[in-house]
Amino acid sequence: MTPDGTLETIRNLVCDLLEEPGLRVESATKPSELRGWSSLLQVTLAVALQNTFQIRFTLHELDDLGTLQELASLIEQKLHRTRQGRP
Repeated sequence: MTPDGTLETIRNLVCDLLEEPGLRVESATKPSELRGWSSLLQVTLAVALQNTFQIRFTLHELDDLGTLQELASLIEQKLHRTRQGRP
């Protein structure tokens, strides 16, 4: 998957979780800035991303969840390491 594809997948998941399919979510958006966002939705997003991309997040990574672009970059790093056979 490309970085743009990763970001688009994150956007779609966020819109699905908030039940707002037409919501415009920019790459610089932090999930915590979205109306209706909660800690439960953050955990749900993390689980959905782990299942979608077959990766795992540490608690520290989840605590430091930044913008959607930063999240996409983190996922891409994890996917790259996985392809190289590193955890």
